[in-house]
Amino acid sequence: MACGNDNIMPAMIEAVEKYATVGEISDTLREVFGEQKEFAPF
Repeated sequence: MACGNDNIMPAMIEAVEKYATVGEISDTLREVFGEQKEFAPF
């Protein structure tokens, strides 16, 4: 779901209502999008 163009907020709300932790949700999103690296312009 997170890979497409769909709104993921309803899925995130459902996960929270089912007692998913912020860490579990974040881990899932990191699997899809990866982790942001520091940008060094110089």
